[in-house]
Amino acid sequence: MVSLSVLEKKVKSFFGKSEEGNERLFNKVEIYKEFPNVDYSAKFIWNHFNEKGTIKKIAGKVGYIGNKLVDVPLLKTSDDGSVYPTKAAFIASVENSTYKVIFDNSYSNELKVTVECDIKDSKYINDLLNDPKNSVVSISKEYNDLESIKTLYKFITSKAKTFRIGKTGLNKTPNMIIDDEIGLVPVDASIIATIDGESYIFNISSKYNTKEVSVECPLGKTNYINNLLESILTEEIKDEKGKLVKKSVKGVDSITQIKKYDWGMVGGLGDAKKEIQQYIEWPLKNPELFKKVNASMPKGILLIGPPGNGKTTIAKIIASQTESSFYAVSPKDINSMWVGGTEKNWGMLFDNARHDVRKGRSAIIFIDEIDGLYTSRGEMDKYSRISFGQFCQEMEGISDLENVVIIGATNQYQDLDSALVRPGRFTKKIYIGNPNEEGRKEILEIYTRKKPVSPNVDWNHLKKITEGYSGAELRELCDSAAFHSIERYCEKKEIEIKDVKGELIKEIIIEKQDFEFAMKKISDYKKD
Repeated sequence: MVSLSVLEKKVKSFFGKSEEGNERLFNKVEIYKEFPNVDYSAKFIWNHFNEKGTIKKIAGKVGYIGNKLVDVPLLKTSDDGSVYPTKAAFIASVENSTYKVIFDNSYSNELKVTVECDIKDSKYINDLLNDPKNSVVSISKEYNDLESIKTLYKFITSKAKTFRIGKTGLNKTPNMIIDDEIGLVPVDASIIATIDGESYIFNISSKYNTKEVSVECPLGKTNYINNLLESILTEEIKDEKGKLVKKSVKGVDSITQIKKYDWGMVGGLGDAKKEIQQYIEWPLKNPELFKKVNASMPKGILLIGPPGNGKTTIAKIIASQTESSFYAVSPKDINSMWVGGTEKNWGMLFDNARHDVRKGRSAIIFIDEIDGLYTSRGEMDKYSRISFGQFCQEMEGISDLENVVIIGATNQYQDLDSALVRPGRFTKKIYIGNPNEEGRKEILEIYTRKKPVSPNVDWNHLKKITEGYSGAELRELCDSAAFHSIERYCEKKEIEIKDVKGELIKEIIIEKQDFEFAMKKISDYKKD
């Protein structure tokens, strides 16, 4: 982070006489500060004086003789068409106070700002120069894959009102490569972009086997940029044999295609599986049929029930089976500590879903732990109520779009605001509870399908004594039994785990006693 501090404060006393001849003391101060981003800070300070008061006079600098303003100022035109100086001296008046302001960037890449004012106005100027909105920070992140840089560049070109690409460091020109998908991609370059009225500088540099992205942004946009840089991280997606299927870029502002998920991966759903297929999967697979019988798919569906029963997996299965773009978000992905940031995140998310529809794809937005976002409005603060209104508007905004569905997951349904679950939003509620006896047997069979389980293990007995277990706890039971069988085998053979190789591996069998040991461990922590 770039540290901004007041470098110097000089106090000067000037004496003069009034027109009546009475001697009077004029106390003046000069407040001086340097800023790393010339354009951003010059524009910010200039606009402040221009909007709050009047610019009485402007020149290029303060002359050496008579302290007069002389020469021509250096002016720039911003992307929004406004004009501001980067090297100038001007006189400004705000609420009966007069200020002499000097901008200078002659000898470095920084903006030196000096403001002369009455001592009574020094706090006003200090507050202005130290306003967080006038502070610029630098956020950096390294990436191992060009896919992340491509995604960032696509984001900039699609979101920026204007942008320009320049060189970095000692390079004479920006370094670009040709990509078959999007054409030229910068790999050693500086991109100056205006996004939603804010200026950003994206510095992209190539290092040994890595790409570094450094972003200069306003202090108030650090959370926004952090989320962006996190969202372009790549994740390797592999098949059941461990073979790389594809590299996917994850995040709020990107599409994740879900592959290799099917209904055989989750069990114990009972009638809930059929409901999910009827209301989501089948309409997405055959929209023509449901249009013919005038049966519309609900835009919002809530999966309700205790944690650990596969709500997230269900959403991924639907996305995979319908070949939909999949956006998975949780409160930590959406919530922003900055005012207005949460609303922008919602807008970004729904904009991408609309883009999918225009491209002919269906889209599923999965919101995990939605109760962590919006409970009763009586318990929300002012900013949460604003973002809640934005979310509701976004949901209503896709009501006329086909092939978009929002799935929310919660285990605190009773805490949700009534406006969220009314018709037109989360209309359909499907309960995903702990599995019954047959469901538990089905889940146990799924999680032991590839494990060397002894034929002496009584599944009917296990399904009875695991009453109240969630799907996640049943999976833990199976894994814990497998770990215990390895430990038991090593103790019996008096060998270390690292030496269990080759033919010895085939001797390991998961017995009834291993499940009993695992059940005791789970029962102990369930009591706690």
